[in-house]
Amino acid sequence: MKRKKVLVAIFALILVVIVTWFFLSHFTFSQINKVQITAFSINPKGWENPSGQLLTCSFNITLQNMGINEVKELKLEVSMFINGSEILVQNNIFDVDEGWINNTFSPGEARSFQGELQYSLNEGEAIDVIGSHPIGASYLARVKLDNEIIDEAELTGFLSFELDATITLERHGGYYGVAYDSGKEEIYLTNGDFHLVYVISDVTNDVVATIPVGHTPSGIAYDSATGRLFVANFGSDTVSVISDSNYELVATIPVGHQPMGIVYDSGKKEIFVTNYGSDTVSVISDSNYEVVATIPVGHQPSDLAYNFNKGEVFVGHAGCDQVLVISDNTHEVIASITVENQPIRLTYDSGKGEIFVANHGSNSVSVIAESNYTVVATMPVGIQPNAMDYDSGNGRIYVANYNSNSISVISDSNYAIIGNIPLEGQPQAIGYNSGKGKLFVAYSESHRVSVISVSSIPQPSLSILE
Repeated sequence: MKRKKVLVAIFALILVVIVTWFFLSHFTFSQINKVQITAFSINPKGWENPSGQLLTCSFNITLQNMGINEVKELKLEVSMFINGSEILVQNNIFDVDEGWINNTFSPGEARSFQGELQYSLNEGEAIDVIGSHPIGASYLARVKLDNEIIDEAELTGFLSFELDATITLERHGGYYGVAYDSGKEEIYLTNGDFHLVYVISDVTNDVVATIPVGHTPSGIAYDSATGRLFVANFGSDTVSVISDSNYELVATIPVGHQPMGIVYDSGKKEIFVTNYGSDTVSVISDSNYEVVATIPVGHQPSDLAYNFNKGEVFVGHAGCDQVLVISDNTHEVIASITVENQPIRLTYDSGKGEIFVANHGSNSVSVIAESNYTVVATMPVGIQPNAMDYDSGNGRIYVANYNSNSISVISDSNYAIIGNIPLEGQPQAIGYNSGKGKLFVAYSESHRVSVISVSSIPQPSLSILE
């Protein structure tokens, strides 16, 4: 018996050593030494030519130590690319010795840096510009520790971003759905692990209410006309209806198995719900909260987008590479479009009449024209894109990349990636607040929400800088 106890103690000690080694070896850079670029902007005036042969452009970067350790000897650098090819520029960061940040960077500390890029016309060619911004230019900021890249951000000269606030929620959890209530200036966020919906004020960034709903709430949709919110409860096979006036549950509607995505059809006053486990879409009347149709679709339907111009609902699937189109008039499938692997998130671009589709398994975004249901563009983004939203005021699509810890920013005018915003963790849900021009980003198994402002400058006419 004594020998058995000794063996158990030795085994437990070995297990502790293995777990400790695993933690130290796997989390040194991802958790312990996490320095994030929380703001990056290029001079909105663009490049200047003060001396005739030396072009200059200023930039601003903010870093924040999100880890648990003090950090020393960071390397900060900014590079410039034209149409994807790096060009030779001199990188000067003011008050920093050749890009090295040698003094101690404490946990939670944030610092802002200013710098200047310089381009010699004696060594390079004349540059075509829009206003004073080089055509096809992008800027890449990188932070290195011991020669390992620990964060990076990429922009064009027409875009900048800044982390405005971090909201700390009461509980960790999987956050799967975001809806913006423009009437009350509030953000609704589903917490799938604790079966509730958080209500966040976009004025104070405070949680103003917590609403219990069904098991594992996933998608959420908002009806501005009635002030109702509709929540798909993946684990309860129901949809919860919430009043935004008093945050109370007003109805619970049985639907198919594992409801995941949900969208409100303002034209027909109906709610469309994807039933992931039933391979169907349920249609609910908002007048009496009854299911009025059940439509067979593809394998594992996951998300929907509503085209109010044509009265159509687009359905993406986790289990196949198809996007189906449903007529809200007949509740029938009228088209099937092949995209790439696992089209699990969709958003409708009303300005262009196009549907943007995040292909989770292909690390790409497909663009479908509403006029003829053809794929007109496919863009590579980060790893495992899993959430999207549309900025109608600026014609931008925001794509959350789960395993890249980033957001890709797409311009709908030319389908170009105009920015890559680094994040503190794996994004699981994002929502764009059109009233404030800000992104709300919730993370997987976290209790934090990032509030990020994204701004741009107008694009003037073509000229040549020489």
